Amino acid sequence: MDVALHRSEADIEADLEYYFSDRRDKHNQIRPSDDIRSLTPDSELLSADPGRDTVGNLFFPFSPRSLERVFIGISFPLYATNFGSAFLRYLLEIIRPDGAIILPVYPEVRALEKGMWCRTALENTFRSRALFTGISNIWAENDGVMSMRVGRRWPPIIPSIARWLFQHEIRRVLASTFQDGDGTGRAQWMQETQRFWNIAQRQACVEQIIRDHFGRKRAIRLGVVGDNAGLLAMECLFSPYIRVPYATAHGSRESDQELRAIYLACSTGTHGTLEYSKEPDEELDVLVFCSPAPDDSLRSKLRSGGWIIETPEAADSHSLDEEVDSEQLEFYSSRVAQRLQEGVTIHHYATHIEEEIAAEAVNRQGVFRIIATR
Repeated sequence: MDVALHRSEADIEADLEYYFSDRRDKHNQIRPSDDIRSLTPDSELLSADPGRDTVGNLFFPFSPRSLERVFIGISFPLYATNFGSAFLRYLLEIIRPDGAIILPVYPEVRALEKGMWCRTALENTFRSRALFTGISNIWAENDGVMSMRVGRRWPPIIPSIARWLFQHEIRRVLASTFQDGDGTGRAQWMQETQRFWNIAQRQACVEQIIRDHFGRKRAIRLGVVGDNAGLLAMECLFSPYIRVPYATAHGSRESDQELRAIYLACSTGTHGTLEYSKEPDEELDVLVFCSPAPDDSLRSKLRSGGWIIETPEAADSHSLDEEVDSEQLEFYSSRVAQRLQEGVTIHHYATHIEEEIAAEAVNRQGVFRIIATR
């Protein structure tokens, strides 16, 4: 069975057209089967085979080697982060040995601007050959499309909260679902998968903002405040694309013990430390607010010249709505991890998403707000 992953049900038609179109696949190398199934992160249908006329949930725990091919739609926000890498590794586990994952890739520079996948990023993360020998996981298919297969050896374990989501949380909640006649376990499962997915999207943009302003090598002391502070800070610690040797989380929904358990389960032991609800001893370089009504007590710890990042949840609530000079403000899209600039078009394979980004640049709604301190 072939499946396609979409951002939402409204994106299905455009996503499938990208792969069915002769413009992208003139020789039928990657053409999906006519009975392809569609999956989204927010569907309430939990089924291994949702059928052609319905939409399933992509977080359903599919059996290993149960799917033929997985097509990632152009609308699907799969960033080139550790979460994205761990997610692709998980998909390799549920496709058959002769199956494949087919995904859109951007040209190198455009991918770097958006935090999206390009050929180099895929090969650096998933190549399974030594130099020029052996079988690679990555195959080039057509313009803007590549595929992944199980090569000579499995990719290494990738540190990410995605490991907790796919290896621990789903199994635990699924077990309670089978035992829960009133559907409480099912509701909990839906809530947790949605929350982890949202955190992954927010972290990708935070990571890109840090990389744009500080580069990949400069050590950054990070503070995160809000309901999802612990998991967002943890994913930043795991990232190889920014250097965060220390992070502190405040107001997280998880207790210190829960965060420590997740950290130990997801880490590979080569990362910085995460502190929970502790006043940092040193000044912070970046402070992230990810809650509609964040506690801003940590602002006194932000060094002069540091940056405040507000996720859309915090920015739209105007929680830090003091007078700020326009020179101190920047805005990043929540559709792609790229800075919004007046008069500059941000290109996307999906035309309707490109229009959504253009609307963000005008109305500044649902975007990341970045404030430079003095």
